[in-house]
Amino acid sequence: MRSYRYYWRVVLCSSLLGVQGVGAANDHVRSSYAETPLARIAVALDRPGTRIPSDFMGLSIEYPAVAAYLGVTPASPNTVFRHLLTNLGSGSLRVGGDSQDTSCWRPIGGHDSPECAFKITASLPQVVLSTAAATGWRALIGVNLAVNNPSAARAYVTDGILPSSISDASRLLGLEIGNEPDVYSQHRLRPPHYSFTRYLHEFGGYVKTLQGDARTAALSLVGPAFVTHEWDRQVGPFVAATGRASSPFSRSIIIPSAPAVSPAPLPRPAPRCCRKES
Repeated sequence: MRSYRYYWRVVLCSSLLGVQGVGAANDHVRSSYAETPLARIAVALDRPGTRIPSDFMGLSIEYPAVAAYLGVTPASPNTVFRHLLTNLGSGSLRVGGDSQDTSCWRPIGGHDSPECAFKITASLPQVVLSTAAATGWRALIGVNLAVNNPSAARAYVTDGILPSSISDASRLLGLEIGNEPDVYSQHRLRPPHYSFTRYLHEFGGYVKTLQGDARTAALSLVGPAFVTHEWDRQVGPFVAATGRASSPFSRSIIIPSAPAVSPAPLPRPAPRCCRKES
């Protein structure tokens, strides 16, 4: 028994020495880092650089989540969320994302279809723009490009969005036409061979329709919202076709006037997955 007790005492002492050794090594590493800074930063207060815009901050909310975050109607707002926006300062509230290409303006109901999985009624733009007005934020509202129906988009804007912004039109930052069209084919919203050229033609149709109507001509239109590196390289051609390149949004261009160049019409059979514009 004594030999075993002696053995465990040796093991215990060795372990304690090992722990002390590791601690000493860590202290040495920490002191080395303290003595050798990873970077040196010099700030010249008399030569400030470019200021970040006060409304640089933004939040994005999908269409089906609007009622939960903003409230069901302007009369029953989510005051907690409004306090959050107010405390954050000024910013941009984007409503759209993936859901904007499966959402359609249906003020009095309508038939169900895959491209209109979510029905937008009058209360939704009302609560979005009333939230923007109450908090000092501006709203960027997405419209459905997947249905390729510029007339339906115009009806949504003239009958739903604009009446909701009468009290403070400055709260409407703009309209985003489509979301991530470069993956439309993966979501079965377009055929596999869907190309940037066809997207540009469809986008141009929305621009022509919205800017050809006196009621919507002054609104800013926003795009493109690409997600793949392959289509990111097409931002230059997109700018050349629209004639504008000014945006606070990542990979997006604000188009406040008619395109300088209209894309040539392209014959395109309607894919089986999508509804053709009537």
